[in-house]
Amino acid sequence: MKLVRSLLVASLLASAICAQPGDEGWPDADVAALHRASAAIEGGRFDEALRELEALLPAHPRSGTLLRLVGHALAGSGRRLEARETLVRALALGELSVDLLARLVELDREAGREQAMLAAVRLLVLLAPEEPAWPRLLAELAHARGENATATRLYSDLVERDGPTSELAERLGLLAYERGDERAAAVQWETAFFLGDRAPGRARRLATLWLRLGDPERALTWTRLESGSSAFEDHVVQAELLLAAGDAPAARALLADAPMELDASTRARIAVVLGHCARRAGDEAEALRRFRAALEAGATSEDLVLFVADRLRLAGDDAGALAVLRPAAERAGARADLLERTVASLIAAGELDDARTFLARLVEEHGWSERAERLVRSLAARR
Repeated sequence: MKLVRSLLVASLLASAICAQPGDEGWPDADVAALHRASAAIEGGRFDEALRELEALLPAHPRSGTLLRLVGHALAGSGRRLEARETLVRALALGELSVDLLARLVELDREAGREQAMLAAVRLLVLLAPEEPAWPRLLAELAHARGENATATRLYSDLVERDGPTSELAERLGLLAYERGDERAAAVQWETAFFLGDRAPGRARRLATLWLRLGDPERALTWTRLESGSSAFEDHVVQAELLLAAGDAPAARALLADAPMELDASTRARIAVVLGHCARRAGDEAEALRRFRAALEAGATSEDLVLFVADRLRLAGDDAGALAVLRPAAERAGARADLLERTVASLIAAGELDDARTFLARLVEEHGWSERAERLVRSLAARR
């Protein structure tokens, strides 16, 4: 909305204040009244503008210029629905101007008229090609509608025409991330950072992303650039990087003095690192304890879930395994192997109705398989 309002003010200054009746042959007194109304709109005196303009309407009911200014004055005085109706009438009379369309965009955005707003923005892109904010708004609307290819094209065109900005790079990075191209997202977000986007968490986001992309050295560079984080939070990221680089003892040493007061997400990350350190040291029992702690703190890795569930089942704790599997399987998009283990555990526990529910999900989301067929037979045998 801030974008629409700033553009509206600029276009009113450029257009509404200079409103002319053209070749309609208006009397000098009416022209003077029109200019007084324009000045009143510019100064925010909307009731005064309405008095001037409404006095002109009986003599000039089909003047698009007059109706356009009436629409602005009505909008400024809070009569938003009347303003829109008046502006649409002006548009029907051929009054096609940037300030009119900008006001319609503002009003339609407030009222949630998405299609009408989209049509107005498309016209604005054609009418004011020199103004980058209109294609930027069109790109925002395309992104909101899930039209990511269109949004990417529009943002890329703006970069090519006007040069990169931190805002454009941030948005292109988000679009790349959403389509699964994490490397392109990282490059765009690095560009945004160096162009001035230093919002909290930006460097840490890049550190996490480069770590996931298999570049721990680059990730460590971004960790060191992160501002506003505690020293221990940096230790957690560095421990993750050291573990990825194969130095489990150094990672474990960094986390040896973890403070007691940490948020759940950080506790989960620490537990995951220490669990992997324990596995590499051959201590399966400690690994199991750490991974269970990670899941209890909110970790959602399905690999962790399956590791913990398998170790619990091997230890004879079927109920514990099921308690770990069930909430993970209930999440949308659960992997096939996780659903399969959950169904098998439910059958073993005698919870046949739940087993049928998860089995139906398995087949619906991942298709028929030999494993699914075996589970069907196992379920039938328990009737």
